[in-house]
Amino acid sequence: MLASRGLSTVIPGLVVLAVILVSTLLLTARILDVVERTSPRRVEVGVAEVLRVIEARYTEDPGGPSLSIALANAGSTTVTDLDKLEVIVSYKSSNVSLVELLRFANSANWTPGYWSVANIRVGGYNFTYESHPYLRPGEVADIVAFLSHKPDQGSLIVVAVISPRGAKAEYSTAR
Repeated sequence: MLASRGLSTVIPGLVVLAVILVSTLLLTARILDVVERTSPRRVEVGVAEVLRVIEARYTEDPGGPSLSIALANAGSTTVTDLDKLEVIVSYKSSNVSLVELLRFANSANWTPGYWSVANIRVGGYNFTYESHPYLRPGEVADIVAFLSHKPDQGSLIVVAVISPRGAKAEYSTAR
């Protein structure tokens, strides 16, 4: 009788313990699933797409302030959507810090807040954007960024170029 009484209290205890363990595991799995679905996704960039700003110079175009940017494809894949690049410029003007997200314009005319491709250098040859709207490995795009304001004298100008797949190139220069 004592053996059956001891067994009758252990079995319900084991059942309760098993239910608690299974419930905890299911709850933990559910929480991890919700966290995964609601957390921001990281953009994974393959080593194949690498952009590099070789040079960025401040210039005074006839229309206004601009940057001449030499952007190289240092990776192993072609950047096919050159017009989808994000060009971001940060600088000080009248002692106010500005950050401009420039839009693409297929024009060499000075238009503040836009950027355009002056030409694509392939070896010793230059091509227009219209005839060569992509950037293969080893090629260089000469970009002109038209600024909305004139940077302060001696101001640090930082430019970042980001591809749709997340490759980023940065460069800083002074006016």
